[in-house]
Amino acid sequence: MMNESGGIGSSSYPCAASSIESLSAAGRIAADIMTFARETLPHIMSPVQFRNAIDGYVREQKACQPRWLSIGLGVNDRYINNVWYEPEPFLEGDVVKVEIGIEIAGKYVEVAETLIFGVGRQEDEALVKGTAYALEAGIAKALPGGRIVDMTNAIERSLLDFGLVPSPFGAGHAIRQDDEEPDKRTHPWIFNAIPTSQARWADGTSFDAREIDDSLNTSLEAGMCLAIEPCALSFFDVPVQDTRQVSDGTGAMQLRLPFWRSESGGRIAKFVHTLLIREDGPLVLTQPSKER
Repeated sequence: MMNESGGIGSSSYPCAASSIESLSAAGRIAADIMTFARETLPHIMSPVQFRNAIDGYVREQKACQPRWLSIGLGVNDRYINNVWYEPEPFLEGDVVKVEIGIEIAGKYVEVAETLIFGVGRQEDEALVKGTAYALEAGIAKALPGGRIVDMTNAIERSLLDFGLVPSPFGAGHAIRQDDEEPDKRTHPWIFNAIPTSQARWADGTSFDAREIDDSLNTSLEAGMCLAIEPCALSFFDVPVQDTRQVSDGTGAMQLRLPFWRSESGGRIAKFVHTLLIREDGPLVLTQPSKER
């Protein structure tokens, strides 16, 4: 449904008042998983061990029976991928991106953080801090009566103020609720910066100029559920694809999967929160309970 400004209106994916409680419950669980990941990383040896620890934590929670669970990890110059098949050990100062997507009782949320293994370099600390700040700046603009472009501009300005480069791959998005579609991502897209031409996901999905314009001009309305996903590079760089053959870990299957990384090795950070827009402002669903 198009709104008067040409954007795609939120009436096609509202969050009914009756579902807010269950959506908030899913957000709390996702926040708890991320807290576990943050507290566990210092005691972990490798990405595969980290992924397994997070998965084990989720499976052991009796109150959490997800219909869908995605655990994404990316280290240093890698974009986030499911890297359970990578046995390499973590090294001091590694920049580790963790992203959780989880659907519980029909309610889907996403959350992500960038963590540093051990003691990080000063420039990596700044990368993480700047990307986290951009997330907060985007959330602050999630107000009824505003537009998606307000959020994109806030994210872009924040990243540039920290001397960071907004990633050209990936974007935040609205989240479908109360339907059976396996992919809950939907319009509008919340870009990290105003695209100069065609925008793309890291999986190759592209958005044309009209779709970009529709997203930027979408009006923000109470009831919209959004995932905000600022992603930044430590310096000007180009994402490149590295396709390789990997094992599923059992020896029973070999896969050729694409990995995305920065061309010259510049490190990447990403933060994500899922929020619900209310009449009085945004409710961050994936915020740890003590911070709500």
